Amino acid sequence: MRKKVDNALDMANDMLQKYLNEHGMRKTEERVAILRQVSSYAHHFDVETLFIDLRDNKFRVSRATLYNTLELLKEIGLVTKYNFGDSVSDYEFVNPVKMQIHYHLIDSDTKRVVEFEDKRVDRIKKELEIKYGMVIDTCQLVFYGHKKGKK
Repeated sequence: MRKKVDNALDMANDMLQKYLNEHGMRKTEERVAILRQVSSYAHHFDVETLFIDLRDNKFRVSRATLYNTLELLKEIGLVTKYNFGDSVSDYEFVNPVKMQIHYHLIDSDTKRVVEFEDKRVDRIKKELEIKYGMVIDTCQLVFYGHKKGKK
């Protein structure tokens, strides 16, 4: 199992280095450390969690650097940014080896995030691509709800 994670991190690092080279940007230790930490998360995370985890691993970086690097990783396609209805943005690592498309259901009362896959949504995506002659690069589908009987 560890081999797959290493492959994902290696591929993600290659994508980062290629992007930096193509755009004349510096390869910094901070960017690599942030990518390494981000790729270790199995679920969504926020900037504060990332900041604390990096600090706990003896790596000091400013929140501004975190925000800038997350935007960079988002532009490359290695991170997806979500706002699930509160003021804090959540992020998720996009594994370049296993590009798993999934959707989200948010419990409005508890803020719990449920991830799910559904072939029907995938079919709608394909139908839209055909109908409009486009290739859909990304899709964010988020449902908000509450337990039955509440409200």
